[in-house]
Amino acid sequence: MNIQAARRFFPGRTRSDNPEVIISGINRMSNPVYETKTVPGRFYRVSPQCPQEVYALQMLETRVDKFAPAEGDGIIVSAKALARLDAK
Repeated sequence: MNIQAARRFFPGRTRSDNPEVIISGINRMSNPVYETKTVPGRFYRVSPQCPQEVYALQMLETRVDKFAPAEGDGIIVSAKALARLDAK
């Protein structure tokens, strides 16, 4: 079986191990703050190309399955989340 054929969503994904991502929070004075963190594990950088991929990203949980990259374009998605999406 071809690996490309098994990829239902985001065929142009790029692997990114331990990526740096942006995490948002609120400080003591109720102001938003943003910091860069390294998230351990296997992730992929994806860019949605069709409405189905946008919808799939909306279903993922922020700061668990998907993150904003510290640099560059796209969205950082966990390998486990992509495996679940491809299995459907």
